[in-house]
Amino acid sequence: MATIALNSGDKKKWRKTAVCVKSPWTRGTFNKGDVVSLPYHVANMNPERKEDDPGLHLSEFGPVLSKRRMVIILFKYKDIMFCVPLYSFTGRDIESRHPEVIEQYIQLINMYDDMSKFAGKGKYEPIKFRHVHRGQGLNECTTVHITGGKTVSWQEDIELVGRLTKPSYTRLMKLWRDFNDVADDEECSWPS
Repeated sequence: MATIALNSGDKKKWRKTAVCVKSPWTRGTFNKGDVVSLPYHVANMNPERKEDDPGLHLSEFGPVLSKRRMVIILFKYKDIMFCVPLYSFTGRDIESRHPEVIEQYIQLINMYDDMSKFAGKGKYEPIKFRHVHRGQGLNECTTVHITGGKTVSWQEDIELVGRLTKPSYTRLMKLWRDFNDVADDEECSWPS
């Protein structure tokens, strides 16, 4: 788990202004394999999203969707962490992914849940994690996007959600490396 109690941090050390939110967390606060929640901002490419969506913001570069998203920390570098995102696809689960890309997703299961009732879907055995608080697990649609990725500063507004088991972290890393080894292996031209 994280080395400090994230919810009981000294509020005076947080920097919160109209234009900046910065936590007191340090590189040592989080570990690889942690499941965390943080602000997530992406270009909105969903034409069905309504203009009054509270997470939709218009910028001079186009519409941006902002929300909190959970991610798994894969690596920690000296100045950032590299994470893969979690999705539930609005309750539609892993089977809502196109057949050509479904192998790039893997289910996540909370070990506090009754695993005998868990319906495994997709190509791989689910990744297991332990939620910080018993009984407050993610839903059965929660899925890891193995080939997704995002760099994160530990000084963002991050909350600890849980932690993967070591065997699950090892399996996730193997899948991530396997996909990276074959990513875009087609021939292309290069400048001379």
